[in-house]
Amino acid sequence: MSTESEGNLITLVEKQKKNRNRYNIYVNDRYVFSVHEDILVKNRLLKGEEINSKKIKQIVEDEEMQIVHRQAIRMISRRANSRYELKQKLSEKGYEENQIEHTLDQLESTKYIDDYHYALNLANYRIKHQKKGLKWIEQELSQKGINKVTITQVIQELDKELEYETAYLLAKKRWDKQSGESTKKKSKISSFLLRRGFEYSLIRNIIEKVEKEETNEW
Repeated sequence: MSTESEGNLITLVEKQKKNRNRYNIYVNDRYVFSVHEDILVKNRLLKGEEINSKKIKQIVEDEEMQIVHRQAIRMISRRANSRYELKQKLSEKGYEENQIEHTLDQLESTKYIDDYHYALNLANYRIKHQKKGLKWIEQELSQKGINKVTITQVIQELDKELEYETAYLLAKKRWDKQSGESTKKKSKISSFLLRRGFEYSLIRNIIEKVEKEETNEW
């Protein structure tokens, strides 16, 4: 994989047949390593150029880092990930810890991963489209590795009126469909809303409102 003497020459730069973006590098007519074309251009790997073992080691490490980076980009392109989620997926691929952390730092610096906006977008989606409460959202964000400070910021940003309206509509729909004593209806609706992550104090106020509306109708 390496050559010990100084001043060895690159004697062949060969494009791979099955992967047109990769090149095989020969030193003194012997295959030594392969690289992506980005690394090829970055390091000016041209036929006739001198190369030593230290340079080869640096290029191979650079290539390995680029592989991790490209893998991370592919994962992000399929769906958004928190830093923690992306780290877990890259670890499962067998990449080294230092390579993963370096890649994640790069992606954060270029905003390819942004835990705050990721968490905010996910939280808004959960409320608007899946009718979840803030407790559910807070727990999910924690499971996805979002830190407590960011979670607190996101929760503060969310539309509390929307959460209230969502819980009210869920409670109203369930109340109208159920029959039987008011106490049982309230218990069932309360359990349902708790499972969806709404706060108990919010649930209590909403159930009181729904019950009062039914009484007024009579």
